[in-house]
Amino acid sequence: MMKKLKLLTDEALSFEKDSRQDELGFDRYSEALAGAVMGTEGPFTIGILGEWGTGKTSLMKMIREKIDQEENILTVWFNAWRFAQEEHPIVPLVATIFQALGEKEDFIENKEDKNRLTKALGSLVYGLSIKSSLKVPGFGGIQAELKPRDVIERMETADNPKAKAAISHATERSIYYGAFESLSDIRLDGDKKIVVLIDDMDRCLPDHVVKLLETIKLVLSQPHFLFILGISRTVIEGYLEHRYRQEYGLTEFRGSQYLDKIIQLPFFLPPHSERIKEFAKKLLKYFEEEKDYENIQVIADIIGPACYYNPREVVRFINKLIISSEINQRKTPIGYFAITLSLQQLWKKFFWDLLRFPELCPQIAQWKEAELSEYVRSFSERENLSSEEKAKGEILQTLNQDNNLKKLLFSRQGQSWLENTEARQTTIHHLSTQAEQFQRYEERISLIHSSWRYLKADERFKDKERKMYAFHAVIDAPREILNQINSVTYYLHPSYPNPVRIVTDMSTRFKLKELAWASSTLKAEVRLRNQEEPVRLSRHITLNETGPRI
Repeated sequence: MMKKLKLLTDEALSFEKDSRQDELGFDRYSEALAGAVMGTEGPFTIGILGEWGTGKTSLMKMIREKIDQEENILTVWFNAWRFAQEEHPIVPLVATIFQALGEKEDFIENKEDKNRLTKALGSLVYGLSIKSSLKVPGFGGIQAELKPRDVIERMETADNPKAKAAISHATERSIYYGAFESLSDIRLDGDKKIVVLIDDMDRCLPDHVVKLLETIKLVLSQPHFLFILGISRTVIEGYLEHRYRQEYGLTEFRGSQYLDKIIQLPFFLPPHSERIKEFAKKLLKYFEEEKDYENIQVIADIIGPACYYNPREVVRFINKLIISSEINQRKTPIGYFAITLSLQQLWKKFFWDLLRFPELCPQIAQWKEAELSEYVRSFSERENLSSEEKAKGEILQTLNQDNNLKKLLFSRQGQSWLENTEARQTTIHHLSTQAEQFQRYEERISLIHSSWRYLKADERFKDKERKMYAFHAVIDAPREILNQINSVTYYLHPSYPNPVRIVTDMSTRFKLKELAWASSTLKAEVRLRNQEEPVRLSRHITLNETGPRI
């Protein structure tokens, strides 16, 4: 009989069915935000802002579970990605609101108010659907008399494409305006409100997200309506800035200005750097029955940086350990896989360089940290070194300068990994297929930059009485690899107002343009088609007075 193997899911947290409970420490955030929803009158929009895999959905579900207990609140959960192909995303959104009203029939007790709300929303759906009525469970076919209908019929028979497009746009705006006016006149009983939580916007193309945001602002910015949006702000802002520069020539346009007009309360998910260790420890309990469970705990400190402090990446990391151990039939202790995978993900160059000189492994295992430092110091003073000796020296220097790497390899499990050649090679073999693919890409992809003195004023840095520099960073790779790249996520220094940037424009080699007043390290994640894991790069941004520009 085939053995069942349980993997960790990266589904969002839900207390109703998830025994893991609040692993990311979100309860106090959800408590405060749920309280804000209950005490704030609409129209109002809260933005839960964070990157892919950082816990937006988990936090939103925790908020929903708290406000679901309130009789005066109707909660509506809308998955934007499910309707990413819809021309008018507000149509399925309104349908979802109808469905929620049908499931909570006594929410609007006054029949006249309920009919007016149904008619106002139904007119919107009917007008945009054009040819058919939309059937929603609990409400039957939505029928509505709508004045723009005559315009729509003329549009369908128009021969002139430009006229047809103009009529379509005018009709759409008229439908939105009519729905807005109708909804504005509706007042629900007492302090009742409809709270709409929109999830999975990250999975939609940015132009679809922007259209959804615009229609919400045009139609549903109404009394009694509150919205909670899970958004990757960097993606939307980056798209808007690119669009306004390319289409309208507005080079100084800031995407943040657009979102600030839609979102009244932006809530940025705090960095997970402090919480990720406890999160990893809880997930590592999966291996509690393993003989080397105690040794595995050492990677709880390392998983955070190895996974860029992203909770979803941590789950994927541990699932890789589970699968690798099972393929190996647990002949090799799981701790060896943990060390190999940590090195592959966070210290790729060091890892591959070390594999070129495996004789260094037992040598490092014999040293204490102080002995390593002394050896590196004396080694650097030697002259006439061969190319092989220089390469080995660079490996040891990298180890000596990185505290996290030393912590990993000088741990008990790390020492065993260095000493036990057979176990080390076994784990490398089982994890090698994907790693070799990474190596092929990494050998041909690099991050380069240029910088120069910047003399213009910038409103973001008015308080900086320092010299400013401009820098451009691009991905340097052959054309055939550039064509395989979907996006590049840049991680600037945390002092930047918007430190995470996503670039999707291949024609510029995924160029990042920024200002700086001090040198720093720029990190990048390159996401390729048909490649699950991103290629991670980093570069020290030096600042020059003059120089060539890329």
